[in-house]
Amino acid sequence: MIKNFLDINQFNKKQLDEIINLAKKIKKNPEKFTSRCKNKTLGMIFTKQSLRTRLSFNIGMQKLGGRVLELSSKDIGFDNKRENPKDILNVLAQYIDCLMIRNNNHKQLLELGNENVIPIINGLTDYSHPCQILGDFLTIQENFKNYKNLQISWIGDYNNVLRSLIHLQNIYKFKLNLVIPKQIFKNYKKEFS
Repeated sequence: MIKNFLDINQFNKKQLDEIINLAKKIKKNPEKFTSRCKNKTLGMIFTKQSLRTRLSFNIGMQKLGGRVLELSSKDIGFDNKRENPKDILNVLAQYIDCLMIRNNNHKQLLELGNENVIPIINGLTDYSHPCQILGDFLTIQENFKNYKNLQISWIGDYNNVLRSLIHLQNIYKFKLNLVIPKQIFKNYKKEFS
């Protein structure tokens, strides 16, 4: 079965712990994992500008012994004008092992993931940013012995990063304080019920 990484709330605590523990092992002894992705290719599609996501996926995959192929959404017709997205995924699956997408259309990402043609990673959408929050949570675990006793606070807009943080909080049950402007909160109040 193809396993996508689209949203944190699609995983349980045990699965997320496995991902984080593997990341800790890789970080502690990177030389033991230099061939982990040997003969594997990660495709990356960016329809939204990126610096950190582009670099971290690219360098991370290479350090694990894999290759990276950056694909232009426009050049491969991923904008639904030239070919059906499923057909594009079927072609990509013949050449690459996994696809990371960074775009503004979460619905499209979910639809592509539901095709179950190739594993897809959410590099960021308008709805969520799960890799960012999982990376942040790894850092929290490295620096604090008991994260459940922490008071984590978010001050600002209600956005994709916050939504992923809330997903994570619902699984790990740490204390999360939110300070969001009233007008913005009113627009998203139903998500908190």
